Amino acid sequence: MELKPLSYFLATCQKQNLSAAATSLEIAQSTLSSVLSELERTLEMPLFRRSYNGLHPTAEARWLCQQIEPLLLAERLAMRLGQSGSEKPLSAMLVKIRLRFTLGRVSRAVSLACASIASRFPGLYVEPQFDLRSDSSAEAQSMTGNDSFASILVDRCDAVIELGYEGSLPPQIDNADRNPDQPTRQLVQRDDWVAVIRGNDTTSPGCVDTVPIAPEQLAMLPISILDLPAELVSHATEYCRRIGVKRLLTDMEDPGALPRLSAERSEFCYLLPKSLLSERFENLRIVIRPLAVPLTSALVARISGKHEAVSCYLDALRGHLNRDDQSVRYRPDLTIRQFRYFSALGRATSMTAAARSLNLAQPALTKQLQKLEKSTGVELVQRKRSGHRLTPHGVRLHAISRAIENAVLSLNLQRTDMVIMRGNHLTIGVLPTAGSGSLLLDALADTVKSWLGAFPKMRLSVLEGGNQQLQEWVDASKIGFALVDAPIKNAPRLPLVGEEPLCVVHAAQFDLLPDGPVRLADIVSLDLAAPTQFFGLRSLIDGELMVLGRKLNPVVEVNSFQLCLKLLGQQPFATLLPRSAVADSLADGTLVCHEIVEPQVCRRLSVIFSPERSLSDPERAFVRILRDRLGDRINSRDR
Repeated sequence: MELKPLSYFLATCQKQNLSAAATSLEIAQSTLSSVLSELERTLEMPLFRRSYNGLHPTAEARWLCQQIEPLLLAERLAMRLGQSGSEKPLSAMLVKIRLRFTLGRVSRAVSLACASIASRFPGLYVEPQFDLRSDSSAEAQSMTGNDSFASILVDRCDAVIELGYEGSLPPQIDNADRNPDQPTRQLVQRDDWVAVIRGNDTTSPGCVDTVPIAPEQLAMLPISILDLPAELVSHATEYCRRIGVKRLLTDMEDPGALPRLSAERSEFCYLLPKSLLSERFENLRIVIRPLAVPLTSALVARISGKHEAVSCYLDALRGHLNRDDQSVRYRPDLTIRQFRYFSALGRATSMTAAARSLNLAQPALTKQLQKLEKSTGVELVQRKRSGHRLTPHGVRLHAISRAIENAVLSLNLQRTDMVIMRGNHLTIGVLPTAGSGSLLLDALADTVKSWLGAFPKMRLSVLEGGNQQLQEWVDASKIGFALVDAPIKNAPRLPLVGEEPLCVVHAAQFDLLPDGPVRLADIVSLDLAAPTQFFGLRSLIDGELMVLGRKLNPVVEVNSFQLCLKLLGQQPFATLLPRSAVADSLADGTLVCHEIVEPQVCRRLSVIFSPERSLSDPERAFVRILRDRLGDRINSRDR
């Protein structure tokens, strides 16, 4: 994944179709199509939805836009290192937008304003951050910039601009760092609402009807509100009450999903702020009409900290909000690989050590450094016999390189989560279970029931496999986590409660062993039907026997518990299982079991997941419920 294909993707998201995007990028449409297809393969996620009216960015695409723009802005900052001739440390300004990201006019204007002030403030990094939460009025995040890309570049952002609709921003701020000549709250734009209508007779794409729609006409339509910030929902609800519309429906779809909704639904009427619309909507079979009784929401800025760029940024933002003829355009000259190389160089004591850490030949690293210095136009490293030292420009580029390296890592981790949880769909792996009375089987069934009740919008897939197969699925991100019964090297592990002793199990009709426990060393003389070494139970037994200088030689190796139990009923075979796995058959006298002693061998259940990611909230909830259910059953068994 590199910056140039990402810049192509971002440009495509802002245009009506592939042809318009290719024209703006000055490349062939076939080239752009190939780049986008390769990006989708690399990320393992769909970025565009193909329909009769062109390409439309998916929810994954809207997420990706927000992740990659800081990378592209940081690359532009790196290229400005030599423009001013200044060697002052970098400064940063954070723009927090408490709105949902829809690829509409606001998101376009926010990005264009960043580009507009870049030449005047070449050492300033301006980072836009959209609020991804569905309720932007929820408890506010820290506004110091400590959770941002910019915080890696500087210790503290010089200024923070919060953008939101009136009512969404906290009324008070700490005035200690405020510029007394600059208001803490400023009006950015009065945002007029419109009616976005789709009906059976809507055949012309992107029709903008200048005739306002009257309240009595609205009352005849199925008026809905998309998943907007709480203050906007409140504005719309009060407006409908005021004009006599008695019922306002709530639609939990994201505003960015409007292109998909226009293709899937034959009829709707959404009330939306005009700033959420973009030129891409011209392709949709919808009619956009102003309201005869106006509804206007005030987009305001709340400012903390101080930097002379604040006023320039807000002026640029207002100008771009009122224009529709521009789009964001990035032309990256540097690569993520070059930033990664320079980050390693800044950490190492010598070129040789840096090359070694990258598994690279030193001449190759030197060549990349020379390209960087040529591209940025400044000297980045001073070479000495004792090693190398970063110049002031090199120190600034190293901060940028570290930030990009960390951002790429974060992007990949979040991408993995999105692939695993795509479409609110969780896939997990579990061990095969033997009988209907199995402690694990009953606990899993209860866990699934409780978890689906707590997360009604989620879907669940459960795959069975042995320990090794489950580990491979976790490593390949095919499942979110797996339930295993033996430790797995280098895998993060969450232990579950309790442990179960292993037993020798055989059919009651075959008199294989005297009553009572059996010594571990004696099981090697039995005719066994046992699982292969892909399963944790087998590896536990093999490990303990190795200590005793013994080895297990099963007559039959079978990974199917059901087939194994069937064999026990037909031939004088024994197998190795925890007692709870065959509780029903023990109760009715079909099977008998003998606990293994000298030493006792116990199965300990745990959850494993990839070391490259953290479990999501739904995944943690599943593990927590499973731990509780297993604990309940173990306590009940012990009583």
